[in-house]
Amino acid sequence: SKCTSTSTTVLQMTSFSEEQLEKIPPRRIVQLGMQYFKQGDIDASIELFDNAEKLDSSLRPYLWQRGISYYYANRFREGSDQFRYDVKVNPLDVEEIVWDIACQMGKTDSE
Repeated sequence: SKCTSTSTTVLQMTSFSEEQLEKIPPRRIVQLGMQYFKQGDIDASIELFDNAEKLDSSLRPYLWQRGISYYYANRFREGSDQFRYDVKVNPLDVEEIVWDIACQMGKTDSE
């Protein structure tokens, strides 16, 4: 599995304090989440995506990257929920539909 499991939070692993993270534009936090994902730190990427949504809830339907992170973290139900939410605002996005199906298959295998 590419997912790294650590009990350390993103705030402890980065040079950002919670106050500093709140001052970073949410879209930049999404970019940081993508960087952590690419580096194989799936848990940190999810935490960053969650922080971005906390700062700007209008980002939720566009956080497809978090859905992919959920998939690699074996958090299939959450991944499926993310992709289904995304598809509500963009019903023609075939890629997100395929990721939702992959999450559904993962739920079947793990439950």
